[in-house]
Amino acid sequence: MTGLSRRAVASWRGHAERWLLSGAACALAACLLNPGWVVERARFEHVIVLDITQSMDVQDELLDGKPVSRLAYAKHALRAALLRLPCGSKVGWGVFTEYRSFLLFEPVEVCANLSELRATLAGIDGRMAWSGNSEIAKGLHSGIDVARQLPGHPALVFVTDGQEAPPLNPRHRPSFDDKPGEVAGLIVGVGDLRPSPIPKSDPSGRPLGFWQADEVAQADLYGRGRGSSLSGETMTDDGDAAPAPALGATPGSEHLSALREPYLRLLGSERGLAFTRLASADVLAAALTAPALAKPTPVRADGRVILAVLALVSLLARYAKLPRRLSRLDRHAAVRGALLGVALSGAVATPPAAANDRPFQVARTAVLEDDEQVWSFESWAQRLGKVRGLSVEPEYTFEAGTSVQFELTRLDDRRGSETGHEAEVEFKQLFNDIARDGWGWGLSATLAAERTHDSGGTLPSVEIKLPLSIALGDSGGFLHLNVGIGKARDARRSWNGAVGIERELFKRTLFFAELARENEATFMQVGARHWLRRDRLAIDFGLQQQRADGLRTSGFVVGLGWYDL
Repeated sequence: MTGLSRRAVASWRGHAERWLLSGAACALAACLLNPGWVVERARFEHVIVLDITQSMDVQDELLDGKPVSRLAYAKHALRAALLRLPCGSKVGWGVFTEYRSFLLFEPVEVCANLSELRATLAGIDGRMAWSGNSEIAKGLHSGIDVARQLPGHPALVFVTDGQEAPPLNPRHRPSFDDKPGEVAGLIVGVGDLRPSPIPKSDPSGRPLGFWQADEVAQADLYGRGRGSSLSGETMTDDGDAAPAPALGATPGSEHLSALREPYLRLLGSERGLAFTRLASADVLAAALTAPALAKPTPVRADGRVILAVLALVSLLARYAKLPRRLSRLDRHAAVRGALLGVALSGAVATPPAAANDRPFQVARTAVLEDDEQVWSFESWAQRLGKVRGLSVEPEYTFEAGTSVQFELTRLDDRRGSETGHEAEVEFKQLFNDIARDGWGWGLSATLAAERTHDSGGTLPSVEIKLPLSIALGDSGGFLHLNVGIGKARDARRSWNGAVGIERELFKRTLFFAELARENEATFMQVGARHWLRRDRLAIDFGLQQQRADGLRTSGFVVGLGWYDL
């Protein structure tokens, strides 16, 4: 063994802990450089065209147990499906009315432009239509032509109920030169199979009742025939002609609308397009990510995963066997340091996974997310004066607006009075959609138990809050107002209130501020949240100040959250 090797081994044996911590710090620092390399992965590129004719206003779909229009149901499913497309995939929106599909914008990358895609999707409605006709076959051909001419040759996703207006004669259908399979794609059928009245509206979208039988063309132009030159003369079809396909027309009932599934399947088979019925958002997401629509695409692999794992292994190795000379309190501090390191490494390594009450620490929000049956995980490390805390907060969303969150917190007070543990279970129910109404409100109920060195036992408490959130115009910001009441065992009831505000300052980075008061105690916080992966993975940093019992303490908090797990 050379002298250099012997010195290296001796340095490792004498300073192994320093080497491991230095290695973890270097690995985490290298993550800030965002290293990576290019690999080929399956990604998706879609032009999604929505039928905005008046039959799509028929309310025969259910959303949260309430009837909604076909168009609203399709938009809700598309909004949710955007999160299921892997980063690197692209989506562009289009609309169909009369006989033409009109491209709103070319496909853009979904993760970098998620807010823009959702905002433009929310603005698509029947007021954009320039005609009341609905010539599905021609519109589908137009959509294929749009997709064919775009760079990258995206797939076409055509969302419609399939109702031709005016009706088509099966023997006189329009013919096109589309080559089956030239453009990959999917026809999405939306609507109930049972016919329903078609709402009538003016160009501004104001309802005018329903279309009546004498206001709608009940037969195709050819079926009406022409004026006869002789009394009793009629037009007849060639009896030897091949049977005409069924197009789903219902003469005498064309003022009613139902999903024309057989007709859409026929159109799809003629043009090499798949068909799926929009039964749920999951069904749509699966159809949009079908292997037949995937395209091999060069994407950038994230090298931070390897570096974060290296940092995690180094920290685990450092704290796996704590020196016996450490006191019990020192060991707790070391373990918390390791957990914090693990959390920070996860912030840059976790793959993709909508936010709830974080980054606020006291205020509750009433911003309805469209997630259902998903887990979220949040964690934060705090230092406020001489008190240090580490918290983990898993949350489960049963359905949009209904969730339960569990919180476990470890507190370490250098003075000893507040050292202990705290556990909470919070149930939250939101009652309306802020994206639709511009404001939202809900109810939050919390059951907590706290055990500190001074208390000598477990101290249970209960708290109820009413959160109100208001959208600040089209800026993407929100104002949150809270009022609540709480009571701990052997203590008087206490009222509390909180005000929070958040607004996006830069791309993926938002500013937040919070002011809360309970009895004579006041808490303030300002900070920023940065989305490492939009609506999936976020990291927070905040500066805090608390005034209570005539004393003022300051500190900071670092948090991270994974969503849609």
